[in-house]
Amino acid sequence: MISGIKKYISLIVIIILMVNGCKDKEVFTGVEVAEDLPTGKIFVESTPPGALIFLDGKNMGVTTPAILPYLSPKQYLIKLRKNLYPDTTFKMIVFDGQTTNLFFNYNTKRFLGEINVVSTPTNASIFLNDSATARITPYIFADKTPGEYKVKLTFPEHRADSLSIIVKGGQRSTASIILEDTTQWVSYQYRNSGIGSNSMKCVEVDHQGYVWLGSSNIGPIRFNGKVFEIMGYNYNELIRKNISDIKVDKDGAIWCASESALYKYYNDSWTKYEVTSQGGINSISINNSGVVWGATSGNGIFKLEGGAIQYFNSATVSQSIFPSNNIYDITVDKVTGKVWFTMMGGYGVKSYDGAKWETYTITDMKLDPSIGNFSTKINIDNKGILWVSFSPVPNLGARGGVVYYNNNQWTSVSIPGFGLDKIKRISFSGDYNFFSSSFGIAMFKGLLENPIIFNRYNSKIPADAVEDMTIDKSGNLWFVTYNGTMKLKKGNF
Repeated sequence: MISGIKKYISLIVIIILMVNGCKDKEVFTGVEVAEDLPTGKIFVESTPPGALIFLDGKNMGVTTPAILPYLSPKQYLIKLRKNLYPDTTFKMIVFDGQTTNLFFNYNTKRFLGEINVVSTPTNASIFLNDSATARITPYIFADKTPGEYKVKLTFPEHRADSLSIIVKGGQRSTASIILEDTTQWVSYQYRNSGIGSNSMKCVEVDHQGYVWLGSSNIGPIRFNGKVFEIMGYNYNELIRKNISDIKVDKDGAIWCASESALYKYYNDSWTKYEVTSQGGINSISINNSGVVWGATSGNGIFKLEGGAIQYFNSATVSQSIFPSNNIYDITVDKVTGKVWFTMMGGYGVKSYDGAKWETYTITDMKLDPSIGNFSTKINIDNKGILWVSFSPVPNLGARGGVVYYNNNQWTSVSIPGFGLDKIKRISFSGDYNFFSSSFGIAMFKGLLENPIIFNRYNSKIPADAVEDMTIDKSGNLWFVTYNGTMKLKKGNF
């Protein structure tokens, strides 16, 4: 009984304590309010703005101008990082309830840069960002705001040239330019002339004196005496074409061979002629009547006359005349109209006079059989002499070379110091003939009278492998390569 009474009394005491405790305790509402802590701010500003802010080595992800809030009162390291300028670091003290201001001016001598301009030859006039400076090389421009500058130099009888240079704060940047002497040679490359491409395959001069260039990647290009015109810009289909050959007909129309089609430019407009669906067009030749003959890499030869195309190949002529339909090169005798061509496979030289087909092997020519029958390039010069190159095939004992046909007689030729086994094109201009090859160029009159050789070692051509060359109406000599185009001025050859 006494034990039960004790338990009852204990329970009452516990209930009383619980009730009294609930009276004094604050009810939790779901929001805790932290005690106020002492904080301050740093306002960071710079001229020019845009500097990235670091606080005690931590990237704050903001740029000037910016406020860094909720900072405990103490000393901080502020680092500013801006492109082209040196990093700068400051010690800043934050006080409770206050804003500490940091302003930094980059436009002081320590944070400006210099441009050192030097040239060959010296005393070249200097332009900065296309503005004349009235200074000549060598010269140092001090106190320049960091950034990109265009430096252009001019000098009499030299090609003006320019480059872009980055100026960094607290540093000196040097712009060094070698100016090209244009008294004799003039180079035309993508970087210096607006020519559009360094990769050229052929060159021709039209009746107006314009120089036409056939590129391997941006179609035909015309030089009007002052600037280069990318002709595909006014005929979009040509803009990325590989031009294998360019010829001018009797009326002054320009014909461009590209892949499987011919493009004719006349009276400022283009006309397209689809030629072959098998392979591409390797070369073209035009007779005095305006008939275009072409060599294809899979469909034999073709004749384009009055808009109609006629094909000559193993299917339309015979297998014996066309043991191969891959035709390397073609040329037309402008006097007789006779067509001459070469084909892949070692079949000598072929001809067609409109009625009769003929084949000429080295044996038929009564020449040294070691030359071989692997004919490649062919052309008839302004004197009516037919020139043919042969490729070497060492495993078949063929050494290659060059022969000509004149007065019904074949003759092999040689040029001391110049290899004739890798001819890329046989061309002519006026009284001059040209062998463009992997070894440079051989230029001569008549039957190899006093040949002149140009290569990388004795001239300024940009590559030994010259694709084609010609002489323009002003008497300048043009060279085209896969590494740029060169002009040798009249009177220097």
